[in-house]
Amino acid sequence: MEQLAVVIYTLTALIAVVPARAVWRRRDSSPLAKPLVLVLAGVAEWSAAAALSGAAGDPAWEEALLYGVYPGVGAVVAGGFWYALLLSGRRRSLSRRAAVLLAVEPVLLTLAAVTNPWHHQLQRTRELPTGELAAALGPVFWIHTAYSYVLVAAGVWMMLQAMLSSVAGHRRRYAIALAAMCVPTVGNVIAVTTTVWTTLRVDPTTVSLLIMAAMWWWVDRYDPDAHLVPVAHRQVLDALGDAVVVLGASGRIVEANPAATRLLTALSGEGGRPLVGSAWEEAAGAEPALASALRAGARAVVVPLSTGAVLDVRVQELHPDGSTDAGWVVIARDVTELERLRTRLAEQAQRDGLTGLHNRRYLDEALEREVAGAARTGGALSVAMLDVDHFKQVNDRFGHAVGDEVLVHVARLLRESVRPEDVVTRYGGEEFVVVLPGLDGRAAARRLEAVRAACAAGPVETAEGPLAVRFSAGVAEVAPGGTAEEALRLADQALYEAKARGRDRVVRGRPARAGERGTPGRLTAEPGA
Repeated sequence: MEQLAVVIYTLTALIAVVPARAVWRRRDSSPLAKPLVLVLAGVAEWSAAAALSGAAGDPAWEEALLYGVYPGVGAVVAGGFWYALLLSGRRRSLSRRAAVLLAVEPVLLTLAAVTNPWHHQLQRTRELPTGELAAALGPVFWIHTAYSYVLVAAGVWMMLQAMLSSVAGHRRRYAIALAAMCVPTVGNVIAVTTTVWTTLRVDPTTVSLLIMAAMWWWVDRYDPDAHLVPVAHRQVLDALGDAVVVLGASGRIVEANPAATRLLTALSGEGGRPLVGSAWEEAAGAEPALASALRAGARAVVVPLSTGAVLDVRVQELHPDGSTDAGWVVIARDVTELERLRTRLAEQAQRDGLTGLHNRRYLDEALEREVAGAARTGGALSVAMLDVDHFKQVNDRFGHAVGDEVLVHVARLLRESVRPEDVVTRYGGEEFVVVLPGLDGRAAARRLEAVRAACAAGPVETAEGPLAVRFSAGVAEVAPGGTAEEALRLADQALYEAKARGRDRVVRGRPARAGERGTPGRLTAEPGA
């Protein structure tokens, strides 16, 4: 039996070294490689010491070498707990402090083994009549055994919890790791509580540890996600930038991720107050719109906050395990910048890039709205169309850059001369349209005449000197029943009449009447134009 034991221990040690070398090369890509190497190195040292002890022949040497198994024993226990710590996600890496704490017991166990001939508290050996050694285990051994089982139980508990809370795709790895840990545990229980070790002279723990390490190594080597520590649902929630709040059937918070804690704490201004257990209306009470999102049963709603922030809030009703007691999950995402960008883009889509005035698209909507409003209230409404005189000549002589300055100059005068309720737009090219609600044709023409005079009095500076800017304008009043299309047509006719009369003037056409289509209107030159 002695020779068989030496062969088994030797093979176990050699087999442990091979995957240890392979796993060590993966230490930079897999966080689980280092603890697995420590386990394999412990198995190799444990088995090698046992093999040397069995082959010694001399009882004194056999006893001395037998104590050499304990450094490997301590390394296996520490490495297994380190592996479970990382695999369960409790640690991303082993800190220096944790490494020192884990090393304390193996170091003390090794010291106890080295000094055992003087105190015999680890084990006491005696020679049997057959010449073989029998070991009587001492109190230090049982303290070590209890410590080892505590760490094993803690590792199993951590991995079991992690498996139950992990995403589905990672549970297989936990199941394999847990099954692997059961193998040496059973082997060690057999070794400690039965006569197998004294009969076969082989500790089944070492062989079963090799099986465990092989299973762990297989996962690390062949699992496509081996370089990743499995992810738990809690880690996913913690990593989300969105605020996630889980509510029970009573409407009280049962879970909130860090983003939700930061959001609700900032809204309430009560730092340090625990969210779990609080009612939703209480936690979000500082923002009534946010609190009412749940009461209204809203599935998706945009909630503006008093701070100026905007949240996209989604509420999903939950029925755990098919029960009728509903809970809710509330997901809130900060879309403040998105809403600002959306508003900015919507504004830009309705603005002329050169002058900053509204564009023709906006004019179509605004004019229809104002015509409908005037028809509803019976109020006056006028439309003016302007065209910069001789603009093509300006471009040809001074260049398009000066032409752009002229357009900006006219746009600024119009913007500074109108009321807040007026609508000023760049219609296209050098044409502008002004919508003047509440003004009849005569009052509107006088307003445009004042702008024309100011424009003529304020030249644009160019490299060749001041450039006088003139424009012609046509004004049309929208009569009851008139349409936006008719108002623009009559304003355009008045504009062409102004140009025909020599430009640099304002011409007022008669109001557009209901049902008119394409007939020229009577045009009246505004006095003083």
